[in-house]
Amino acid sequence: MNRTWGTELYSTSRIDNAQDGFSSIELFKTIKDIREKVASVTFWDACGQFSITTFNFDLPIEIVEELIREAKVQIRVQ
Repeated sequence: MNRTWGTELYSTSRIDNAQDGFSSIELFKTIKDIREKVASVTFWDACGQFSITTFNFDLPIEIVEELIREAKVQIRVQ
């Protein structure tokens, strides 16, 4: 994701950690050149499911829905 919502820029990056058994899509919000991690969707190999974590920020539902869709597409579960 790389999209603007009002004055905020939302972007994502992927993290893969085979040692700890997870893959994650992290969501960042940039306002006035300050970039902060605001949420992540993680797939845990051990339990075989996704979870979402937010980091004390209000987030537009549309952005959260797009984050979840992106995670399900990029992290292919076999």
